[in-house]
Amino acid sequence: MSDTYDVEKHASIVHMMDTIVNDCRVPEGFIWAKFGRYVGQQELEWAQRFPRLRAEGIAGMIYLGADFSPSVEERCMALVGSLTRNRIRGRFFTLAEAIEAWQMDELRATCLVIPNFVDDEPGEKSKFTRGGPRKDLMSDLLLSRFRDPKAQTVLAAPSMDAISKAYGPFVRSHVEAHYTQIHPDGSDPVLQGQPA
Repeated sequence: MSDTYDVEKHASIVHMMDTIVNDCRVPEGFIWAKFGRYVGQQELEWAQRFPRLRAEGIAGMIYLGADFSPSVEERCMALVGSLTRNRIRGRFFTLAEAIEAWQMDELRATCLVIPNFVDDEPGEKSKFTRGGPRKDLMSDLLLSRFRDPKAQTVLAAPSMDAISKAYGPFVRSHVEAHYTQIHPDGSDPVLQGQPA
């Protein structure tokens, strides 16, 4: 993946910048920002392996914990910018926006990024429903992305326990089994998944 701006390679992006910014939902500065400035080695390796991740059984990446520096939001925007620069459709959504777009069948992204997947008060009932409680809705959303052989999903949560409280054991198990875990202390990531 390219981590730098190239006038010739990125001419089409420059020409369509307003459309691209509206689609990926991050400020233009993050499209041109050096990805390595915002993330650690684990995220750089994940992004470099992006085209092969699903074959390795990996469905996404999750930030677990607090006190990331730069913040999870900045890391996620830099990721979307880097993917966009490399012609991969990354899109940054809040949880509410992602659920609404999914319910309207408008959630199209090769890499869906939701930096507020679990908030500070897990377990509260969501105002979003689709024939069931929030945990059913979220398991449906994640499984619909999991069955797409090109899709990756990036999430953030305080802990795996918070995921259990917010969405139940199924979503926790799915994330534990298929998502690369990134921790704020920079400890070795947990690279989950088995070759397909």
